[in-house]
Amino acid sequence: MINKMIMIFPPGWTPFAPYLALPQLKGYLNENELDADIIDENIIFFDNLLNGEYIKDKWEKLSGMFDRLNSKDVLNNKEQVLFKRLIRIKLYEKHVNNIDMYKNRLRSCGDILDKNAYEEIIQVFSVALDIVNIFYNQIIDFTNIDFIHYRRDRIEDIIKLLDDRKNNIFLDYYSELRYSLIEQILRYEFVGFSITSVAQLVPALTLCKMIREKDKNIIIYLGGNYVTRLVQQRVEKLAFIFDYIDFLSCYEGEYTLKELLEGKITRKNISDKIQTICNIVHCENGKIVFNKKKDFDISDVKCPNFDGFDISLYFNPILIIPLLTSKNCYSNCAFCTISSGTGGKRYKVLDLREVYKHMLLLKKKYNTKYFTFVDETFAFPRMLELSSMIIKNSNNDFLWYTETRFDYPITDEEGKVLYEGGLRKLQFGLESYNQRILDLMEKRVKLECIRSTLECCMKNKISFHLFYILGFPKETKEEAMTTIKFVKDIIYQARTVYGLQECSTGFSSFGLEKGSKVYKNPDEYSIVIMPDNKNDIGLANEYIAKEGLTEYEAIQMTNDLIENDNKGRGVYIPITRLLGEEFSLFFATKDPEEMYDYKFEYLMTEICLKIKNNPFSNKTGLCYLYYNFTNCNSLILNHGPSELTSFEESLLKVYQFKKWDNEKINKEKMIGLNPFIRYEKQSDSGIIFAYDAITGEDYELNEFTYEAMKIIDRHDYNEAKDILIKNNIFDHKEFTKFIKNVCDTRLVVQYYFV
Repeated sequence: MINKMIMIFPPGWTPFAPYLALPQLKGYLNENELDADIIDENIIFFDNLLNGEYIKDKWEKLSGMFDRLNSKDVLNNKEQVLFKRLIRIKLYEKHVNNIDMYKNRLRSCGDILDKNAYEEIIQVFSVALDIVNIFYNQIIDFTNIDFIHYRRDRIEDIIKLLDDRKNNIFLDYYSELRYSLIEQILRYEFVGFSITSVAQLVPALTLCKMIREKDKNIIIYLGGNYVTRLVQQRVEKLAFIFDYIDFLSCYEGEYTLKELLEGKITRKNISDKIQTICNIVHCENGKIVFNKKKDFDISDVKCPNFDGFDISLYFNPILIIPLLTSKNCYSNCAFCTISSGTGGKRYKVLDLREVYKHMLLLKKKYNTKYFTFVDETFAFPRMLELSSMIIKNSNNDFLWYTETRFDYPITDEEGKVLYEGGLRKLQFGLESYNQRILDLMEKRVKLECIRSTLECCMKNKISFHLFYILGFPKETKEEAMTTIKFVKDIIYQARTVYGLQECSTGFSSFGLEKGSKVYKNPDEYSIVIMPDNKNDIGLANEYIAKEGLTEYEAIQMTNDLIENDNKGRGVYIPITRLLGEEFSLFFATKDPEEMYDYKFEYLMTEICLKIKNNPFSNKTGLCYLYYNFTNCNSLILNHGPSELTSFEESLLKVYQFKKWDNEKINKEKMIGLNPFIRYEKQSDSGIIFAYDAITGEDYELNEFTYEAMKIIDRHDYNEAKDILIKNNIFDHKEFTKFIKNVCDTRLVVQYYFV
């Protein structure tokens, strides 16, 4: 029997494990003698993207562009910008042939993976993603998909992106690499997309538009937590989206899909029958219409069915199955709106005996013992109940992790039960380690419970991840620093005293969402909410803080933390950002020689690239760019490796090390603009951002710094200094201080000698 419906999880999520939404819906339909096909297009996208042949093709095209520019004696301004960007393509030459090999290594190493070997694999993947990002002007990593020249939350930009083949990779992807998907979809009557993140919106709408152009009879819809929150917060701006789809499915989708499949709905009768389908939003004559809302009964959560997902593709040597034990959250934090995406604030729990049955069925069917419970909050008493069930049956060696709150002071004895029952890691929404701020957030959490809970976890070998927010309204810088210090200290203690290397942290600046208590009560939280941009469908609202950290200060503080966390990691996306929490959790550390018959070849060392145009000084003539992947330092010399003078050899030694020897090297001869810096000026605010394409760091500049740096870029160091001093822009002392500041931010680098 051919199913009438296909449901797709679009690109824009992590590729480490399956996402639960579509298997959960399929399981419910199956229990009601209905069915729909499901596809995890996210993992298929990353598998196709990280394909050796595909990456090599893109690298060769970009390399050809570089060679053509490098052959010219003089480059105009536009060519210089492109040349600087393409330099790092040449750095990747010896890595493009290793993509498939490393992908296979990752998937085949079993449940033991050495951290150094894993980091090497991720670095090779990052090279491949960077090649794609340069080719398509994208920002793609394993946690996000974004666009350099467009905003994915602005209506006019979304519409333009759907036709811009140069800047939207998915137009090429669906029409070339995955044209078979479109042909497959055309056999169905319904196609749905489950969207859990803003990163998935453009990939989904691109495919919707292409499907509609091929066949106007297919009924297309979007669903998922992000779609529900978008409807709740931005519904008045969503009329444009109905040019590409028929309706939006809100809240849980089980009842909606059942009514759709049982209702014999077709393109001919949809305008009449759609009125009766629960939990959907559609458009009639330009007016957005809400259908009746039907609350979900938690007892209707059935065992998920992952058939249709290619579980062999995940970038993970083990399969980790997601499961639910509850819906929504029993707390009501002042900043949170996530629960509204599943129908409201009422906390609903599933009988844990049913959950345990699901674990047994899925273990047998998919041959895995690893699970993650994706509840918004898995309460400690229920965790203890499930652990006891697992312990009773000694044949089941389940290992799992989940997310919870600091509101239950567990004892050491309870910690032992949790560990014996398979719990290996807990993710906590710490948010703050300051009682005043926790009370303002309405967390209903006490500091002493936070400390005692973490102590209990450490004693019982249970790792943890701590997530916190910087810049909650009224929070001072000192209070924020208290949280940062506490997190650093406790993570250090967990790793050094208890050997829990998997303990980790995450953070973000405060985001104000419509519908939260803070949004509804701005005076209480001393904020002024800024007017909405009429074309903006982003969920966060800009605001002005009248007390404590400003929105900008909180963002800057967050960026500084990220920058400090990334120092020394080089060109690659930090492992802590790529590494899914579900990925590292179950691995033992072991030497790779004990796991493989071969050693991992560490490819990311230094290289020497022959170039004709010096990107530091815009001078022409043959020179050599030396680049160190390990510490991200670069140096330009007149000679190749076989012709180096003794002084130049000493420079290379300095270039490979950790710090400069100020007594031996004349800094004034080693100053130049970082060739990997790209500048962007925001049209609405006029702020100038300098973005380092190698390290991923960005810096906000004022007009003065920007203009002074352009002078340094157009002249050599001494000429620039003379110009700036003679024109009374600096005196000698001020200029030295200015150079030190821009060198500290890597906008100007000290690795230059001609």
